[in-house]
Amino acid sequence: MVGKGIAALSLFLLLAGRAQADDKLVRPLGDTEVDWGAGTISARGGAAADLRMPTADIARPGAERRARAAALAKLRAALQSLPLRPGGKLSATELEAALGRAHPAGVDYQSNGGVLLTMSLAFGDIVPPKEKAKAPPDAGAEPTRKDPEQALAVASMPFGLAPRVVAGEREAALSWAVYRTGAPPSGVDAIAVKRDAKGNLVLPKGEAKALQKLAGAPVVIYVQKAPK
Repeated sequence: MVGKGIAALSLFLLLAGRAQADDKLVRPLGDTEVDWGAGTISARGGAAADLRMPTADIARPGAERRARAAALAKLRAALQSLPLRPGGKLSATELEAALGRAHPAGVDYQSNGGVLLTMSLAFGDIVPPKEKAKAPPDAGAEPTRKDPEQALAVASMPFGLAPRVVAGEREAALSWAVYRTGAPPSGVDAIAVKRDAKGNLVLPKGEAKALQKLAGAPVVIYVQKAPK
């Protein structure tokens, strides 16, 4: 019975993931889902109730712990391959710190004691700015998200968490980036950039001073042609 319950939960999670993977900015990464527009990475976990327990209420806490562990294991695997920039990955220290900031984004308690839940991470809590790293949020707390103030526009590029920006011989990494498809809307002052052979975003000569503002800052990147 437990095996059948787990199989049913797995099928439910698979179908739920596929239903949300059609948006151009929502991409699967292993067993997780990355929303490059919202700036989140999420993983679903499920656990059937232990039928040896006398009641569903008594079985539910154990099922929730197992579901959480399953979701975190998926997040761990995905974070190990999450692209920061071309050739760049999270360090082991950054990965462990990020997992500690994951929070429940939704929990569904089944009447039989089983649990389905989603663990989520905001991009800003994967590689937080230096000033934020000194005072990390409580583990599992819902993060406070702000829309980035800086904006770039590029013809095409693969999605990455923290691309590097180049101005002449100087370069700097963004803190994190979210993406929009198409040209920047009216009223948005986005700097037009190009990609070099290394995958860096190159500022035009007239915008070289903007490198200081972009270094370590979250940015919205408008991509005219989204990668497939």
